[in-house]
Amino acid sequence: MSTLKDVARLARVDISTVSRVLSGDPKQVAKEETRERIIAAAKALEYRPNQVARSLRSQSTSTIGLIAPQLSDFAFTTMLNGIENAALKAGKGLLVVGWDFRGSNSDSKREILLHLLNDGIVDGVLIAFATIGDEFAPILLSSKVPIVIVNRKSKLIGASVTVKDGEAVKTAVEHLTSLGHSRIGYIGLKAGTTTVADRLEGFYSGMKTMGLEVREEWMASGPYPDPDSGNTPLASIIDSSKRIGLPTALIVASVRSAPQVISEMSERGIKVPLDMSVIGIGDTEFAKITSPKLTTVWLPFEKMGQKSVEMLINAVEGKELIDFKLPDSPRIVLRDSTGAPRQ
Repeated sequence: MSTLKDVARLARVDISTVSRVLSGDPKQVAKEETRERIIAAAKALEYRPNQVARSLRSQSTSTIGLIAPQLSDFAFTTMLNGIENAALKAGKGLLVVGWDFRGSNSDSKREILLHLLNDGIVDGVLIAFATIGDEFAPILLSSKVPIVIVNRKSKLIGASVTVKDGEAVKTAVEHLTSLGHSRIGYIGLKAGTTTVADRLEGFYSGMKTMGLEVREEWMASGPYPDPDSGNTPLASIIDSSKRIGLPTALIVASVRSAPQVISEMSERGIKVPLDMSVIGIGDTEFAKITSPKLTTVWLPFEKMGQKSVEMLINAVEGKELIDFKLPDSPRIVLRDSTGAPRQ
């Protein structure tokens, strides 16, 4: 592998001049002829800079970190594409740490987080998680590198990138109402985040705007299956609705859960959309291969990933961090899982 010394020997200049020219040092005063000779020598020798040494000199790693516990989440995969593309375009490496803040081994997780945030591993960190325990708050607040929260806001850190979650659910309510539905239910998530709260508020707001009654019997929350109860949100709605009957449509706030809802309906003999329409919040490629294909509300997940990288790089360069909500309006992606209610 060629070194600066090899380039300097071929270009017939000293090593310091080669270093300034190849690093783009604005203070370098080499003549144009000398600069061209150095660049030609570097190309001829296929010289590649030593990134470790460069990092030590510039105090920059040219790498950003991403902490994300749900690497299998369909919506996260779309967001990750945006993050990867934006990092690549900016010439930054991406270090992905896939684990959750909850559960066991808190001491080990604390050590990993401290190492990532304070030991010069990365220039900044993106965090995309559902919940975080109080024991990690001091670590985040004392971070030596900028942090941006993705897909939710945080009281701990005033820097985030979000989308119009509440408006997305209102859009779903309007779509179902336009098909003739008035008995509309809602399946949300238990995680106490701003994203979950905004989507739930969007449901109440949308139902009020359309003049529809919200029935608690038609609402449930939780993962599939719920580890606390061994039950499912759909099962809870079915059990609660024996007296008043089932809704004719369901909004599923997690696009990850929507295919599971449809699968459970099939097992229970509920035909989609003939007996019950289903719409998911957030659009992914997986929505195209469910049976029936899932109608969704598109949100700019990929653009959210791109914007988070842009904000983080700006922060690394000394610019102010803010809470930013993407202006893109949600829109219906019409497929086969929604239709008019059975008369």
